[in-house]
Amino acid sequence: MKQVKLSLAVAGMAASIAVGAALWPHARDAGAILAAQDEPSQLADLRLNSALRNSPALVAENIEAALAAGDADLAGSFIELARDKNIAVSEELSTRVSDAITETNSTSSPATPTMSPACPAR
Repeated sequence: MKQVKLSLAVAGMAASIAVGAALWPHARDAGAILAAQDEPSQLADLRLNSALRNSPALVAENIEAALAAGDADLAGSFIELARDKNIAVSEELSTRVSDAITETNSTSSPATPTMSPACPAR
């Protein structure tokens, strides 16, 4: 009888440890969010890290979407985010963003006005 009770206690403890280990990352994130609730920048960083941890391809998908929408600056911002968070971005995608930014900057630069004399020479 003692053997059975001991086996049940050990099995219950093992199950509790397994559940605790599975829930620990979520509990840690929830605690960090509660601690940062009054600091918007820290809260945003925590949420961003959580999103990137859950979906590592999120940055590349958003870069592709920004390029498809013709927003080279947004795509460049995502490239910078990837560098800051040590997320690998393919060389091909990085080159496409760089080319798009170069093209945007070359077409959006203001035209230089032609100089016309204010007063004719006398």
